[in-house]
Amino acid sequence: RDNGYTTVSPDDLVGFVAKQTTAPVMKPVILTFDDGWNNQYYFAFPLLKKYGMTATFYIYTNPIGKEPFLSWSQIRDMAAAGMTVASHTLSHRPMHLLSAAELARELGESKRVIEMRLGIPISHFATPFGYASAKIIRAVKDAGYLTCRTAYDGVYHADGDLMKVRANQPTDY
Repeated sequence: RDNGYTTVSPDDLVGFVAKQTTAPVMKPVILTFDDGWNNQYYFAFPLLKKYGMTATFYIYTNPIGKEPFLSWSQIRDMAAAGMTVASHTLSHRPMHLLSAAELARELGESKRVIEMRLGIPISHFATPFGYASAKIIRAVKDAGYLTCRTAYDGVYHADGDLMKVRANQPTDY
């Protein structure tokens, strides 16, 4: 924030690509958190609110409500505060090892569960472990997602393929 960056959502990214500009946002950045760990609620969420920023939380649904993962109540709180909630499959299995039927189930059912629990459309997806392939991307599109965040062979900016939005993963934890 102090360096002029503005947090935006994957929905904003879709709009930027459609308009072919990020204007009026000069330095947009999407902050993302994967898996749905409850430390994201206790540590990241309060800081995001304090500094007037947003983030996207990619959750996989099977462990929700079990320690050390988020509860549905916490996820609802974050969504109500302007955070984007997105899908990360049902079980976080490596997608490149799944059959077409398993892939469709992981994508479709996680989307359905989150939509049912939160009452909002879920349009964005991140692949577990960042794996992406033509088969995976096709399945993500078929499941009705608008964007797919990966860690390999993707783009960093809005003029690329929204089904291969590459994460710039931090190197210093």
